[in-house]
Amino acid sequence: MRQTNEISQWFLRARDTFAIKPSRHPSFPRVRASVIFLAQRVWRAFLVRPYSYSFVALGTVASFWLGAYHLGAVSIWGDEGASISIASQHGTVLLHAIAHDGGNFAFYYLVLHFVIALFGDGTDTLRLVSVLFGALCVPLAYALASALVGNRCGLISSALTATTLPLIYWSHQVRGYTLVVALLTATALAIVVAMRNGRNVAFVAAGILAVLSCYTELLSTVVIFVQFVTLGLTPLFRVRWRKWLITGLGVALALVPLALMAKARGSHQLFWLGAPTEVQMHEAIGFLASARMNGNVTSVTTLLLRLTEDLVFAAVVFGVLKSIWTRRLEPFRIVALGWFWVSVPIAIAYTVSIHITPIFLDRYFLICLPALTLLLGYALDAIPVVPFAWLGCGLLIGLRSQQLYATHDVTIDNWRAVASRIVNQAHSGDCVAFYFNDGFVDFAYYLEHPPSGMNIKSPVPRSVLPALAFGSPPTSRSIADFPPIVESYTALNARQIVSVSHTCPELTVLSNHDGHNSMTPGAQIVWRRFVTMRDGLKNAYGHMTRDNLGAIAIYRFTHSGP
Repeated sequence: MRQTNEISQWFLRARDTFAIKPSRHPSFPRVRASVIFLAQRVWRAFLVRPYSYSFVALGTVASFWLGAYHLGAVSIWGDEGASISIASQHGTVLLHAIAHDGGNFAFYYLVLHFVIALFGDGTDTLRLVSVLFGALCVPLAYALASALVGNRCGLISSALTATTLPLIYWSHQVRGYTLVVALLTATALAIVVAMRNGRNVAFVAAGILAVLSCYTELLSTVVIFVQFVTLGLTPLFRVRWRKWLITGLGVALALVPLALMAKARGSHQLFWLGAPTEVQMHEAIGFLASARMNGNVTSVTTLLLRLTEDLVFAAVVFGVLKSIWTRRLEPFRIVALGWFWVSVPIAIAYTVSIHITPIFLDRYFLICLPALTLLLGYALDAIPVVPFAWLGCGLLIGLRSQQLYATHDVTIDNWRAVASRIVNQAHSGDCVAFYFNDGFVDFAYYLEHPPSGMNIKSPVPRSVLPALAFGSPPTSRSIADFPPIVESYTALNARQIVSVSHTCPELTVLSNHDGHNSMTPGAQIVWRRFVTMRDGLKNAYGHMTRDNLGAIAIYRFTHSGP
């Protein structure tokens, strides 16, 4: 009893020590009361299912750790540089940059903009945003699956979400894919809650989350349509037609600016994509199943892919048969949501790529991951023997772990090493050119944040393509000082080549994504433009050498021989 009293007194002293001091602002009592009420609701919910919530919390921590592990080990690459370049702008320049990108990732760029304003643009800081949203997908997956099916399905879905390799991989990138996965899962959950209780706040939340999802990734509009149809029109809940219709119309009106921006953007930024093949289709499915993260096909990846496909098929069949047997639409509605959520975006992307313009990229289908884990959880939850259900979940996680290394330390474009090499070997008066021009942003980023291997006392070469001044580390110009450069493929013309050859004793051209690896018409135009510039520089200088550092080709042009 004495020990209990001492503990109580300790808690009272801690409460008095760390209590928030009263504010004179009239709204403070209401805010404080709301925070206390929310904390009480969370605590009461935890007491209802302490073991389940502890399991979900453990999965969330595991997802965060897997995403944060070796977070800054690899260099930023082209798309990450574009994210930093756009999000670092201010005012109308920021809005024009977002519109130039077709509205894609618009909400993510705004989130990143405020993160940069508050915490700076360090690599770990910016990538941590993706890690946090990736970890948030775990409790959201649990909430959605438990609301639709049950607690055990929610637990299995959360465990599978925490070990989804594509989600872990893109948690290491300054891109908005983990954000859109979290938003889409939250949107489906909000629709379920709204159709159950009919409260206006739930419908407003569903509409806001749906709009934010679409403004994060354009293809999310297809998923939002699937969610509204399968969860709103099926008579599982008492259909609230008026509120459902108003919410849908509000979302549609809010997406009009997005449609205009997407139309103005066109498809020129994906010029290097060709029409999808059957091999690419299988690779996309394997990517979603966490079976082909490194492109290699082994017995483990084949088993994982086959097991995932069989479980999805079993979930669909079980849901349909259960719906027929019980004469209830709930099981059918669950598998309809999961199946159409996965299949419709892939089918539309494939159809558009064949008949209109290529947009078939595996990372665009990350929006299908919540539905895939829902179907897997539903199939495993249907197993009547509980240990066997968890054994199947453990088997999937174990097979995925064989490719976990493929989600870490994978460098796409090693601009950090390239910047260090160019600066360390530079002489006074040297110049550098970038093709495509977006590489300028990545190079400038590492001048602003010099890596350990860079000699900051070396002269920095002058950029002639694009013609912008770097400054010298460690006082280099910030990324925000440069105009956003996204998917730019301008080249030096004949007059500029002559001028550069007279003013730059040595010119280094850094080339990546120059179109030579693709046979599409747009890529061939980009490649021929580069070849014309390269041959003109070779004739003007007289000597050229080529080296490669990963996917980046380094061309050096000098007037003298080797």
